Amino acid sequence: MKQLIFLLCITGFYLCSCFHKNTTTGTADDIKHSFSIHVAKGDYLLTHEEIFQATSKSSGPKGTFISGYTDYRYTVRDLQTGMTITRMDVGTVQIR
Repeated sequence: MKQLIFLLCITGFYLCSCFHKNTTTGTADDIKHSFSIHVAKGDYLLTHEEIFQATSKSSGPKGTFISGYTDYRYTVRDLQTGMTITRMDVGTVQIR
């Protein structure tokens, strides 16, 4: 009985962790907008990025359907080095 409960807990944890992406360190799924910015200290690239967070997946005879929500963030990068200067999460939008 203890082994079954342990197996179910591990399986649940595995399934939940597969869907969620870290919005601060994870890779963006899409870049919605990008802007180059020139200031006295240098040139920067500002990107408005989209991170899709899947919550469920189902397959059937008509195809595979994935539902979830989208997190958005802004990232500022130095154009000379490509290094990330800062990143800011801005929110979530429900997708139906």
